[in-house]
Amino acid sequence: MTEIPTRRITEYGFPEMNRSDSNNTNASGHNVSNLDIRFLLICLSVQLLINLLILPFIWEENAGQARGKLRYISPEVIAHFAKNQVLLDTPEGQSSLNYRLMKPKMNTTKTKYPLVIFLHGAGSRGDDNRIPLGSLPTQLSRKAWREKYSCYVLVPQCPRERWWEELDMIELLYAALEKTMNEYENINRSRIYLIGLSMGGNGCWSFAAYEPDIFAGVAPFCGQADPATASLLTKIPFWVVHGDADNVIDVSSSRNMVEAIQKKNGNIIYHELPGVGHNCWSEAFQEPSAMMEWMFQQQKKITR
Repeated sequence: MTEIPTRRITEYGFPEMNRSDSNNTNASGHNVSNLDIRFLLICLSVQLLINLLILPFIWEENAGQARGKLRYISPEVIAHFAKNQVLLDTPEGQSSLNYRLMKPKMNTTKTKYPLVIFLHGAGSRGDDNRIPLGSLPTQLSRKAWREKYSCYVLVPQCPRERWWEELDMIELLYAALEKTMNEYENINRSRIYLIGLSMGGNGCWSFAAYEPDIFAGVAPFCGQADPATASLLTKIPFWVVHGDADNVIDVSSSRNMVEAIQKKNGNIIYHELPGVGHNCWSEAFQEPSAMMEWMFQQQKKITR
């Protein structure tokens, strides 16, 4: 019986030649060499296919690491915000919301301080409630802004796979707000401000419609909502911002809400930024900030 030559794959992915194969110089040996070449081409093709399938996951992992670096919050900022949690009993069981709170720098019981609620975007969801402290909370924790805009800052964190505009999340936000006001009697209830970006902008519209008598001023950045709620929002001063080149939440979302509130004779300021994409809030969170100047001038009459 003729022995069939076998080949072992080396650690580099190439077939190992039998010594007898290397010595073949006849026509039969020539055919074997052709088989080797075809086998090598098949191996290279398979390897190339595997690389094409794996590389996207490697790129995504690297992108995730890059995003993690971008979300780095300094220990000095974190130290200003104390951890807290609110629990809420629902028909489905008990639910919870983690949040952080920064007190005014010169906190005295004789002075009434505004309260700023900041709603983060979808990328900051999870269970590490340090992550939402970037952006506006970080800016408000800096010395110059702490002195200029002396206030309480409430920063809740939305769990993964949830959205601020969901009813049970709005109820948790309201529970966190009530708990904070009960714990700190020197919060000025006529100066409660709500600011949010992206998914947090959605939450601003929804939270304001849920409790329209609470907020002295609301600033949704690149958010979206149902224009049918406009009749609930006419008494709240709004500062709305959206970039017309936004490819995440289309600018028509803000346009429709602004138009609906204007038709109801609401109090609304709209800034549409030409050529600006989704990140339309950067300028508003820097000094000087026309939005913050406007916000801290807003004060509402307490009716209850």
